[in-house]
Amino acid sequence: MDRLTLNEASPATTLAPRGTGTGRYRALLIREGWGSSGYYPREVLERDGPKCWPAGTQQYLNHPTQTEQIELPERKVQDWASVIVTDPVWDEAERGLVAEVEVFPQWQGLLNKKFVERVGLSIRALGVAEHGEVDGREGPIVKSLTEGISVDWVTQAGAGGRVLELIESARGQADESAQIARLWEAKYDAGQLKAMLAKGQAMKNDEGEPSYPIADEQDLRNAIRAVGRGGADHDKLRAHITRRAKALGKIDLLPADWASAKAPTAAKESAEPPTRDELREAGATIGGRLEARIHTAWTVMADDLYCDGRLTREERITLSSAFGDALGTFVGRVEKDAPQLYQRGPWSFPSDENGEEAPVSEADAKKKPPFPPFTKKSDDDPKDSGDDAGRDVPDDEDDEDDEDDPKAAKKAKTAPGSKPAPKKMKEGAMPEISDEQLKVLNEAADTKTRLDEAIGKLDQATQLIETQGKQIGTLETRLAEADKRDRARDNSERARTLCSEALATSGLPTQAHPRVLREATVSLPIGDAGVLDETRFDEAVKAAIQGEKTYLAELDEARGYGFPRGLTSDPTPSGESDGDLDKALAESLEDIGMNADEAKIAAAGR
Repeated sequence: MDRLTLNEASPATTLAPRGTGTGRYRALLIREGWGSSGYYPREVLERDGPKCWPAGTQQYLNHPTQTEQIELPERKVQDWASVIVTDPVWDEAERGLVAEVEVFPQWQGLLNKKFVERVGLSIRALGVAEHGEVDGREGPIVKSLTEGISVDWVTQAGAGGRVLELIESARGQADESAQIARLWEAKYDAGQLKAMLAKGQAMKNDEGEPSYPIADEQDLRNAIRAVGRGGADHDKLRAHITRRAKALGKIDLLPADWASAKAPTAAKESAEPPTRDELREAGATIGGRLEARIHTAWTVMADDLYCDGRLTREERITLSSAFGDALGTFVGRVEKDAPQLYQRGPWSFPSDENGEEAPVSEADAKKKPPFPPFTKKSDDDPKDSGDDAGRDVPDDEDDEDDEDDPKAAKKAKTAPGSKPAPKKMKEGAMPEISDEQLKVLNEAADTKTRLDEAIGKLDQATQLIETQGKQIGTLETRLAEADKRDRARDNSERARTLCSEALATSGLPTQAHPRVLREATVSLPIGDAGVLDETRFDEAVKAAIQGEKTYLAELDEARGYGFPRGLTSDPTPSGESDGDLDKALAESLEDIGMNADEAKIAAAGR
């Protein structure tokens, strides 16, 4: 990768609290040709580049890892290093897209003149590509860029991205204000600006339109840079910015000379720590510190919930907005009822009866900060639970310093809000339990009770499910049996109907029908679906009818029916008498279903 010399035009007076760099660079975002992901044609970069990476595009340190892309797609705030402040344009000499970028003040120490000579820029975007060959090399040929994500600072550029030159700050405050105004226009639409104006997060300009929207830390930094340090004409703007800084808990970002200077002054650079008066003028007051601590506590808690997956991204954003509104209410109430908290320094005490502040030496003020960090001592210390976050807990070095002063040591170990000094316990003695510990134990016991009740209810529900499962099985069996009986009844009724229809045209006497019906329905032919096989049953009925006809014919033949009498040489009947024939016929009729009386009547009338 080619390296070019950075040329700094003039030192900055408003952007850099340390050093002389402006933090603004002219940078080559991406060059025509082969990159690590494919080939980027000039026509695609000229057409889609300005839409994908317009002014306002974020720049981070390094591309995210695959894990970070899944767990934190919106990236970490602490990795946000700079922003593109002009729309990219095609540069014929560089054969790529060139834009101006601005490094945030907190990162100007890292992204300094020497470092950016050797660092690269790499784009992140979505696009469409197809396989092809260019310059004797095969691979993905980018046909269009559909969405730009960021242009990140990397150790090796993806497609020629690099810093070209340091932009001078001699263009003046007006040009920078215009750039920042364009950033706000790209970030917020008209509806959002009106809503922010109604909430007090923006102010009206001379035309009555919303201006200087400040919803987050980056907006606050942009507003401070746009206004500059000092100037009587900017008092109203500085007042608005100061109110928003208090609401966001970022009062420490305000320039130290805003509280007292009436004309532009240069920020003091010194290796010495600021004095009490300087910190007070810069907004380091009790009220400001309280705001900062409240904001920090809320932010840490919300971030933990979000990282644990208990909050969605939309819920986290909503909470952030709600925190800002709540802090605004807090500031309004304190400024109304206790404005002295925004005037009293963090090392000061309330005034005495004469209105004079209790004296505190500068050495004592520097020796110990007024508000310890709202964090644990170390994430690697398993003994530190973080319960003492925000309290004045003397460390080992402080104990050593106070060894020669028993009163000071006692005061340090019994200061309000600190952990009580450990007491030596007698062997076998029970330790004392504080009210807070007792409360925790009671809550734990209550939680265990509720858990046991829930487990009991779960066991009851499991037993009920098992019982109901057995009952359902029994009901299913009964239902199957009932269905089987219903099918058998339906088959029997259908068989009787078919048999009766066949007997009606069979020519058999009615008295013979019951015998045929019984024989045909003794065993019904059933198909695969459990339904009567009518074809086979029809054949069985026909066979039964034919069998009955054969039986009756044989019976008539046995009784002599159909043979002539008196036509032989012997006129005397050779068979039985008429009485015997009537008796035999009656017996036959009884066999086919007639009762005795019906059979006799039928036989006599033959």
